[in-house]
Amino acid sequence: MNPEVKKLVKDELSGENAKSYVEQIARFHRIQASTMFHEAAKHVRDTLIPMGLKDAKIEQFQSDGEKKYWTHISPVGW
Repeated sequence: MNPEVKKLVKDELSGENAKSYVEQIARFHRIQASTMFHEAAKHVRDTLIPMGLKDAKIEQFQSDGEKKYWTHISPVGW
């Protein structure tokens, strides 16, 4: 493996970084349809973009208790 890539991977895969990401996302109340669920998604997107994932975006799907995605019926979003 290229030494530069190896260092980048090692730096990003530290336990401290992982714990920090968990702490950041845990600040948000992420139950389905809560306002903080969307805020958490925005936080993740806004964290990924500076890391180089320029096309990171929030996907939205209909959730009405009837819409079916393959074999999954979407729950009702309130």
